[in-house]
Amino acid sequence: MTNLLRDFRFAFRLLWQNRSFTAIAVLALALGVGPNTAIFSVLYATLYAPMPYPKSDQLVMIWSKLQGNRNAIAAGDFLDWQKQSTSFQGVWAWSGFDANLGGPEGPEQVSGTQSTPGQLTGWEFRRYSGAISGRRRTSPARTTWWSSPIACGSAVSAASAISSARPFA
Repeated sequence: MTNLLRDFRFAFRLLWQNRSFTAIAVLALALGVGPNTAIFSVLYATLYAPMPYPKSDQLVMIWSKLQGNRNAIAAGDFLDWQKQSTSFQGVWAWSGFDANLGGPEGPEQVSGTQSTPGQLTGWEFRRYSGAISGRRRTSPARTTWWSSPIACGSAVSAASAISSARPFA
């Protein structure tokens, strides 16, 4: 242990005598470690971190290919896949869309997803931050949306929200 302390004191003395070398070495280490940490943080967040869904390692996406390109699936094909599926717990179709949601404070464009019944329960989502219920459709919304100015107003609680120029009530 005494040899180790003596070696550290000797190394510190040498670094203190050659301050320019020490500054360049510390700068080189900082420029190497900083970007390396940033790159691996981004890689972990995008490629290696689990998705925020229960049992995300069991989620798969299936699609149709025509002339080497992924295509939308015809309703008949989807129903056949759903009926004949024996390897999957469930098969659901979904499609993304943008909608204009407006209230007294003005319109806001929101992104949404349409899916076949049972998708959220199949993914084991038990509760939502909130939902706007209509006669024929229900729209679960994230917490970030519920804190927006449109959602905080009384217009949404009174179910008078307007989605893409159609009343959502």
